[in-house]
Amino acid sequence: MPLLAARRGERIDISQNVIILIARMKEGVIMSQILVRDLDEGVVGRLKALAAEHNRSLEAEVRVILSQASTRKVLDHQAAAAKLEDFRRRMAGRVFPDTTALLREDRDA
Repeated sequence: MPLLAARRGERIDISQNVIILIARMKEGVIMSQILVRDLDEGVVGRLKALAAEHNRSLEAEVRVILSQASTRKVLDHQAAAAKLEDFRRRMAGRVFPDTTALLREDRDA
């Protein structure tokens, strides 16, 4: 997908499905906006229902969902990496026997 960039007031032809990221400054922090085209009406309806359940606007609900989704993977990855490193440290230097005979015995029983 080609990247589009424009200066203020410049027009861009957006005839295909694209996601547009617009950044702006708010209180010294860069805030971004995303436009997603061609969302299924069912998706929008479910998002509106979630927003109503949480007493939020649709925009606020999508903001929360995106924030949670963007941090979940990073946190899961970091936790998994820490557990893997701990496991490797605990298993370092151990020699494990060949379990083929045990597997055959179990399978044939």
